Amino acid sequence: MLIRHRPDLTENDVTDRGLYLRRREFIAGAAGLGLAGLGGAAAAAPLAFTKGFSTQEKPTPKDDVTSYNNFYEFGVDKSDPA
Repeated sequence: MLIRHRPDLTENDVTDRGLYLRRREFIAGAAGLGLAGLGGAAAAAPLAFTKGFSTQEKPTPKDDVTSYNNFYEFGVDKSDPA
């Protein structure tokens, strides 16, 4: 049987206490820096949508859309619940 020995180093030896106590300041600063970059995106002009697309095809019947299933989580046939 392999018996592991505890390391001589503890958590307190690895991280300075002052740094440990200021960890939330660091996280808040990093989050603020990330959110600061979103200001320009909010001020940007909205996207323009092209209205030139159309089709002459008939819409798919509702029964086909709501019953056809390509996934088999809820049954073993394509007509099982979608």
